[in-house]
Amino acid sequence: MHRILRPTVALLLRGGLPAVLLTALLIRLLFVLVTDDAQRWFTDSNHYYLLGVNWLKYGQFTMFVEAGFPESIRLPGYPLFLALFGETLAYPVVILLQCVASAATIAVLFHLGVRTGIARQWALAASWFMAWMPLDIMLAGTYLSETLFNLTFYGGLLCILSLRKGWTITGGVLFGVAALTRGQGLWLVIPAMMMAYHTVGRKSWLAAAPFVLLVFLWMIRNEQMFNRWFVTDAATVVALHYSVPATLAKAEGNEAEKHFQTYRGWSEGTDWSNPQEVNQYMAKARSEIRRVIGQHPVSFAQVWAKNAAGILLAPGRGMTTHYFSLTAIQWVVLGISAAMAMLLLAGTFGAFATSLFQPKMTTLMWLMMVAIVIGSASFSTIDARFRSPAVVAMLLASAWFFQKAASRWSVKQRPL
Repeated sequence: MHRILRPTVALLLRGGLPAVLLTALLIRLLFVLVTDDAQRWFTDSNHYYLLGVNWLKYGQFTMFVEAGFPESIRLPGYPLFLALFGETLAYPVVILLQCVASAATIAVLFHLGVRTGIARQWALAASWFMAWMPLDIMLAGTYLSETLFNLTFYGGLLCILSLRKGWTITGGVLFGVAALTRGQGLWLVIPAMMMAYHTVGRKSWLAAAPFVLLVFLWMIRNEQMFNRWFVTDAATVVALHYSVPATLAKAEGNEAEKHFQTYRGWSEGTDWSNPQEVNQYMAKARSEIRRVIGQHPVSFAQVWAKNAAGILLAPGRGMTTHYFSLTAIQWVVLGISAAMAMLLLAGTFGAFATSLFQPKMTTLMWLMMVAIVIGSASFSTIDARFRSPAVVAMLLASAWFFQKAASRWSVKQRPL
């Protein structure tokens, strides 16, 4: 078997980064060609569309212009991107840009690996892995925020590691865009900046100013709308509607749907056009979350751990069945996704175990990023899509681990 596998791997690696990027782009474009544009719109996609269009046309970041509901949950990054290119050009152009962005993220992955001490062949192997990941391919062809987030966040980190003043400031801007695309970006900046400081020193802090400025401008908007300083209420709403019902069901031995309907009633009884009522609802929700977790910490931990494991291992069944109606294709795609998810998880845990005895700063930061993404996503429900913002970090941690494992193996195989 190794006689076939070894020359195949060598041939792929000899192709270099251009071959990876061309392959990745062609695969994503092929996926777009064989699927229908109507399939690309999910519930979240429609929300992003309404927010972006209403902001462009009416100057209001809301899904309901006539009702005057100011948005406090969704962030502006992806809605603006979607509407800006979709309305001014055409919505298929957005998908084309996302395919290019997805391929560009693979280039960023490679350069981040080389920049942080991973051998070129292992960084290239990680790039090939991501190029063929079914979930990443499908997300590139869907009107969802993950592709934009991955490029802006990891691209921002690469800019900061470049050691050039202009690129460092650009990196801070990209961090700000990432944080205003997905709220996890606010926390991921912490290990990213720690890594940057460790790698390039004080120059990395030039990125802080544009990042803070962009986030602060959005907080000013929220303060004017809701009379309180915050970035997004997404975590509160998600926890109340997913983690809390599941925790109560686990603790009380009943169905989560019963509790979900109770909290849904809270939402339906709120006048969302009244900022004061929105603030009261959010305060009540946060209080309820603290109460439930405080009273049932073991049940909450069990729910959280189950969700975390599910997110790490989920093959993306929902999105796969959405796009591919033929059962045979579904199972092939799901099988590939499941195998790649398990290999990625094995590499990540290998990196974690190795870091306990041979810690490396950059690897520890990749692992911290993974923990932030999976930890925050586990307050929601199980969906492979929620793993996407951690994939680059998981691949780089895995590449480091497999590189060290291969090095130890080659030393053992040398004749004495």
